[in-house]
Amino acid sequence: MEKNQFYLPLNLPDIKDEILSEYIDELLLLREQEEYQLFLGFTNKTIPLTVIELFSKLGLTPCTWKINMFTSSALEKQVIHLDGDPTYPVKYRPFGINWVWGGRTVMEWYQNKNPILPEETVWQEFKYVVFDEHNVELLARATLSNATLVNIAYPHRVINASKERRFCFSVCSEEAITWEEITDLCHKHGLVRE
Repeated sequence: MEKNQFYLPLNLPDIKDEILSEYIDELLLLREQEEYQLFLGFTNKTIPLTVIELFSKLGLTPCTWKINMFTSSALEKQVIHLDGDPTYPVKYRPFGINWVWGGRTVMEWYQNKNPILPEETVWQEFKYVVFDEHNVELLARATLSNATLVNIAYPHRVINASKERRFCFSVCSEEAITWEEITDLCHKHGLVRE
């Protein structure tokens, strides 16, 4: 399978300096108070100008219910999961544009070995499908940096392969478009990092 089936490095500015320090502090406090609180939603928060300009250029709208900032502590490994339930397209998107900084981001994509998806978990109003490691097969692994378009239609996880804390700002479009459509838009607008 080709690299661009899973991820596409993007030629976009770093946004870590556009994230208000109060949001970083809020995320770290949430993480400290609740072990499984991995993300901070951005509903009613200031979205970085770089994100607004990018989506405007693409003719898309940033999805207000799917803008999140994540953090991972040193050497942390997420569970293998799907962000949302593909059978519920109102709240499911097959991609995210992720800006990462700190740590070392390794992303893995898997194939479900079973014909049926595991039962979804509702967590903080979002549906997630979590997979047992024995029921999936590794398809691809990549180290990601700065801005990357990632395919989240496959079961996947992120590993922070560093002793430094990792951060990620993730956003998708309000419009329900396919992986092929978003990669075409990124190529058309010269956003792909070679």
